[in-house]
Amino acid sequence: MKNKIIWKFLGTYILSIVIAVFVLNFFVGIKLRDYYELKISERLMSNAFLVGDILEEDLSSNAQEQIQTKIEVLADRLNLRITVIDIGGKVLGDSEEDPHLMDDHSDRLEIIRVIEGGIGESNRFSDTLGYNMKYVAIDVKKDNNSIGVVRLALPLREVESQIRVIYRIVLLGGIIAIVFVVITGYFISRSIISPITQMKEIAQALAKGDFSKRVDIRTKDELEV
Repeated sequence: MKNKIIWKFLGTYILSIVIAVFVLNFFVGIKLRDYYELKISERLMSNAFLVGDILEEDLSSNAQEQIQTKIEVLADRLNLRITVIDIGGKVLGDSEEDPHLMDDHSDRLEIIRVIEGGIGESNRFSDTLGYNMKYVAIDVKKDNNSIGVVRLALPLREVESQIRVIYRIVLLGGIIAIVFVVITGYFISRSIISPITQMKEIAQALAKGDFSKRVDIRTKDELEV
């Protein structure tokens, strides 16, 4: 009976911690995803401008072989996927696929945004690679004329992997907190409930005419008798 009361007493606190851990995981995940995606965007954008400067002359002369050779080297050094596209949407070079076998890219969201006069950015599933990617594309100009588009990409699975690590850390912390609450809460609840249970038993005995029982409570507080 006493243990049943103790676990009822603890149940609310344990449930509160479990809910708090899941809520914390949810909001931490959202904030971390936003943070990592922002950092990835900044990295892709700065490197896209660098690659654009390097390829400017090759793009202006439509030197497709030189473009392909250079982006393979650059992609390896930057650890990014690089795609170079002409203004019409034709792929001139790609660091991971044969550009001659790739579809027209004029309908890609990030390319459309560049053509409209801005920096193109999108998160989407790559049909070519088979997983979610973060894309950033920029317009390459010469003498204020657009001569092509440089697009850089990074798998979003890296972000998801980092977030999963944080999830595990938060979850582990929650489990440790629950164990701590269960152990300490059990003994605290027992110290509170035991005197009450004892007084209840004495009261029941007195009600039945048994005056032999005595209250012996040593709690060093208001309950001590």
